[in-house]
Amino acid sequence: GGGGGGGGGGKDDEEKLSDKAREEAAAAVAVFGELPVARVYAKAWSSKIQGLEDVQSFVKSPASKKTGAASLCAAVAQILRVTVRDKLAKVQQKAFETAHLALESVHGPARADAAAIVDVVLPAALLACGDMAARTRENAREYIQQLADLDVMKEHDLLSGAVLGRLSPKAAPREAQGRLDLLAVLASRLDLDTNLSSYMAVVAPGLMHANSDVRRSAVDAVVAAYAVVGEGVMRELQLSENDPQGSQMLKTIREKVAAIAPKKDKGKGKAAAPRKEKEKGKLAVPAPDSGRESPSAAASPSKSPPPQRASPAKSPPPPRSPRASPLPAGSVGPATVVRGPRQPGRDLPSASPPPLDDHTCIFCGKHDEAFDEAGMDTHFWKACPMLRQCRHCKQVVEVCMLREHWLTECTAKDSMKECPKCKAPKPASELSEHVKKNACTAAPKGLVSCPLCRKCFAPSDEAWKNHLTGGTCTAGRDADASDGKKTGIPRTVKR
Repeated sequence: GGGGGGGGGGKDDEEKLSDKAREEAAAAVAVFGELPVARVYAKAWSSKIQGLEDVQSFVKSPASKKTGAASLCAAVAQILRVTVRDKLAKVQQKAFETAHLALESVHGPARADAAAIVDVVLPAALLACGDMAARTRENAREYIQQLADLDVMKEHDLLSGAVLGRLSPKAAPREAQGRLDLLAVLASRLDLDTNLSSYMAVVAPGLMHANSDVRRSAVDAVVAAYAVVGEGVMRELQLSENDPQGSQMLKTIREKVAAIAPKKDKGKGKAAAPRKEKEKGKLAVPAPDSGRESPSAAASPSKSPPPQRASPAKSPPPPRSPRASPLPAGSVGPATVVRGPRQPGRDLPSASPPPLDDHTCIFCGKHDEAFDEAGMDTHFWKACPMLRQCRHCKQVVEVCMLREHWLTECTAKDSMKECPKCKAPKPASELSEHVKKNACTAAPKGLVSCPLCRKCFAPSDEAWKNHLTGGTCTAGRDADASDGKKTGIPRTVKR
């Protein structure tokens, strides 16, 4: 299966498939040949990219027209099973492109043939809508919108069943918010005249969610649906006026709906049908609260994604970044390098960063020919100035997201509370005493503070990198995310 870390493996390795992989990928080998499939199964991300490009070239070639739709779709589906959930965002994005190209290019596929691809790629894209990295979330939302516009998706109604599936009650807030943000931008494509009850069954629990960002995303989804079908949405809300929280939520929704409803008919005192007004180009979903994007613009890569929490702004991840990377065997360390959710309030880079090879750290930019797969992981764990190991769950986390990690992702999150003033995570048992001392300070408006040394600077990719790699940060590698003290974790740990 996929692995997304560094290089490793030469040409001879990439051209060979294990017996198990050959058997598993028999359908793909029969259509694409062994070399492209072997590249897809290789460990090096560059080989995976090359293999996916080989598959795309075949799909666009005249030879693909001689391959039956069923065989081609089955072969592409097998390639996607290996790549579409890859830990490296660049590989996953290339897999998304491959699926889109196949669905767009295959002539007259039966529903089952097209579903073979959609059933692999769409769940992965939905999962990516709740990813920690903002760029990944944005790309996934935009990709699903592009899928929704394909003729084969409309002809066989392959979208609504997946995106309107109910969320698990145990879904993380980020996953729930990602799904709700997606529904807001897809509202006009989901045939809500037929699917409104299913749509609201997904949205309604979000309105009463404990997380405020999830609630705001749910409101945006309700408003987006109202812009399509009108008052039917209000009848599906099932919020009680007698419940204080439900009453407040109804008030919020009504205010937002009133902002997009056409002017009331003076004679009847009732609003004209929203759907008809929209068709005339007179109805637009309003911009939500400050700091959040409108449902209609949620997928634009030029706009900031909805915030995960009301925390200081963070810089966006590079598009090539991995979301996880295994540590060397024998280390007491994380299974992943955690990339954090990015907040609005900063400009995206004006130009794409230069491409990195397998021997360059994607976080700090250090290049070392010794960075094979294991060497890169060791660098992440012990040396990269942009990363730190969480003392509780042992995950390696980006420094800019340490506070967020402790409060929302870490195994110790239930025992941590955020100081209302300085925003530092503190053990719940110590928070009261910390607040009473009143010795902490909040970052000045428009700035973020380093969770290690507390120095403040403007939120941007470059500022974080300069602070952590340029000697400005005075904290050592064992500094704690909550108070800058030593964690007691040795630099080298053995089992």
